[in-house]
Amino acid sequence: MPFLLELAWRDLRASGRSLWVFCVCLLLGVSLIAATGGLYRQVGASLQAESRSLFGGDLEVESRASLPPGVLDWMNARAGCRC
Repeated sequence: MPFLLELAWRDLRASGRSLWVFCVCLLLGVSLIAATGGLYRQVGASLQAESRSLFGGDLEVESRASLPPGVLDWMNARAGCRC
């Protein structure tokens, strides 16, 4: 085991610049993953908050017979509603 530690220490001293490049790449990768996760949560929350208006549509009612006045009143009361 001491031999492996000594070998690792020698390699680390000899390739110090490569170690810094590796650390910078590792830091950049972790930062990008964290930023992507945060962006994903933010977009998901905004889509969930606006899902009703994004996926909502118009309603069209067709009937061969005339609708009862109570049903028409109910529909007219909710015509502009964002319920």
